[in-house]
Amino acid sequence: MYIPKHFESMELSRYKLSKKPPLGTLFSSKASRQGFFGWRTSSNKDDPDFGMCASHIPFVFVEFDNGEHKLIAHLARKNKHVEMLERVQKCLVVFQSVDSYISPAWFPMKKKTHKFVPTWDFAAVHVYGTPRIIRDDKDWLINMLSTLTDQEEEKRPEGENVRSKVERF
Repeated sequence: MYIPKHFESMELSRYKLSKKPPLGTLFSSKASRQGFFGWRTSSNKDDPDFGMCASHIPFVFVEFDNGEHKLIAHLARKNKHVEMLERVQKCLVVFQSVDSYISPAWFPMKKKTHKFVPTWDFAAVHVYGTPRIIRDDKDWLINMLSTLTDQEEEKRPEGENVRSKVERF
């Protein structure tokens, strides 16, 4: 994504966008020697050999004392994206915030100079990383889902506690 230098922000605080809201789009792709631009094409998007995959899922942003950080998320066991993530080395998660069209009419100098053009105002964070699949670890799953739910339920006056209800599932 092209970002003019004066809009770049490499501060860790920009990653906090991933918490509000925590919904991100997870992208991964599997390179192939076939198809346009090296991507294999398929008419079946559920085929794990399909060239690209995107899933909209909530994430938890974890920050460690040593300054490292990671994103954790849960995909349903039957989600075909899991199969692709097991085969790739890198993936991309995109978080977006509010956005808005900016009209040149809003700039007072436009009438004098006519040098203003329409633009778009937005905030987005691109996080690149290496996927790690965790299977059949009930404790990890309960902890992850509880952390995500707590993160969102704390915003409500009478938030739910998933840990106390997990035995029903």
